[in-house]
Amino acid sequence: MILILNAKLIIEEEIVTVSLDETLVGRSAEVWINGIIAQSYPPQTKAVKMIIH
Repeated sequence: MILILNAKLIIEEEIVTVSLDETLVGRSAEVWINGIIAQSYPPQTKAVKMIIH
């Protein structure tokens, strides 16, 4: 998953500016995308907002 420029990354109800890393593995997440999904394997898209619980 790639976050687009100016995308919102929210971890535990706080907007953060850190990048995604291995410390977030295994946590549940909600993701908003721009509506475009590449027909590749695995499918690829870009997130405009991601909430990690």
